[in-house]
Amino acid sequence: MRLKVIGNEAIVAKVNRVIKSQFPSITPINCIYSHYTEAPQMVKTNSNDCDAILLTGTSPYFAAKKFIDPDIISDYLPRSIHALLYACLIAEHNHCSITNISIDSYTEKDMYTVYDEIGIPSEQTNVFCVQRDVMGQEFERIVRQHEQYYLKQKVSCCLTALHSVWVELRKRNVPSVYIASTYEIIAETLHKLELNYIFKFTQRNNLVVLQVHIDEPKEYSVVRENEYKNIMEKAKTLTYIHEFAERINAAILETKDESYVLFVAEDVFSAKTNDLKNIDLLSNIRNDTFNTVSLGIGYGNTIRQAHAGARKALFQAIKSGGDRAFVANEDLFIYPITYLGTQSKRVETLESGVEELAVKSGLSVNIIYQLVELIEEMGKTTFTAKELSALLGLSQRRMNRILERLDTSGFCRVIGSRMVGATGRPSRIIEFEKIDK
Repeated sequence: MRLKVIGNEAIVAKVNRVIKSQFPSITPINCIYSHYTEAPQMVKTNSNDCDAILLTGTSPYFAAKKFIDPDIISDYLPRSIHALLYACLIAEHNHCSITNISIDSYTEKDMYTVYDEIGIPSEQTNVFCVQRDVMGQEFERIVRQHEQYYLKQKVSCCLTALHSVWVELRKRNVPSVYIASTYEIIAETLHKLELNYIFKFTQRNNLVVLQVHIDEPKEYSVVRENEYKNIMEKAKTLTYIHEFAERINAAILETKDESYVLFVAEDVFSAKTNDLKNIDLLSNIRNDTFNTVSLGIGYGNTIRQAHAGARKALFQAIKSGGDRAFVANEDLFIYPITYLGTQSKRVETLESGVEELAVKSGLSVNIIYQLVELIEEMGKTTFTAKELSALLGLSQRRMNRILERLDTSGFCRVIGSRMVGATGRPSRIIEFEKIDK
């Protein structure tokens, strides 16, 4: 997500630090002003070069709001009691008494809430509120009023939410503290913007959700006992996940259980992965790190439906031992992808034969590839129908329908039957032809 960040230099730098540490899928486009009245022009300039806009305060937001394209998601860093508490902490650190202060942008009630949090009785305090019009340009009057309160010894410190006012008060040697948004407030606002962007994006498209989970290290893994190595390998793994997300044009979120959820339009995902044939995420991580990942892919007409499918598919991938990928369609029918990674020359030579068989049988190319890879992996060409349904994670009814079509197409034939278990009907023995012979 390309995010235009509009604000003064200090708070824009702070927003960038939060983005760098917590939101790698956000690319900031920084627009720095000297005074918030410059914000409207910054909003209007090149408004089509971003996906969302963040204004770093209520003043620039309300000044620029009517110029923001309604198709672009926007938000602002809100005023909060947490920021006010933090400002009081800075004032105390600077040896300024917070019991006698002047303040703008907040109310007396807000300040008394802070005193209550700190445990200072209200009768021991003096609060002078500098009134201001959010939409007005009363910079000089606000500065002068703060200064007068200080010069008349009514206050020992001035608290202001206006960066330009804070800069001017410092020039006049008036003790003052800028009430800036905390890292927590910035992170919460960025998270809300990201969710709104994903929600808006998914309303326009059928959706694919991918959920990636870093597998637990194997018992023999070198990262299990080495904490530093574990951290380094996880960082390398996350780089691959984010690079993959960028490559398929997906938005990405981290969940509480340390899995990563990618959201992408179905038509884009289909094109970028060649209909699931070119997903190299698992092989890249397996080949270049000591980690493996499990991947669940869910399709759906809604974000809820696709996400539910991705979770179910991921559970199946983890249950299967990790380093696996499973797909859930709109009906939550779950099946594995067994040929993940860069296609080998052998697979390339199979393509024409697989596609021809897919057309002839009316089955998907994906299911035929799964069978081809299974035959090679198991080193045999004969299976029982029940064995195939278990290996491919399909119901026996669906497996039987697939085998009927493949039999009619000449890819397999029934050569016998075998009892599986002490009771029940015998299971057919199926022999497959080699597609590349």
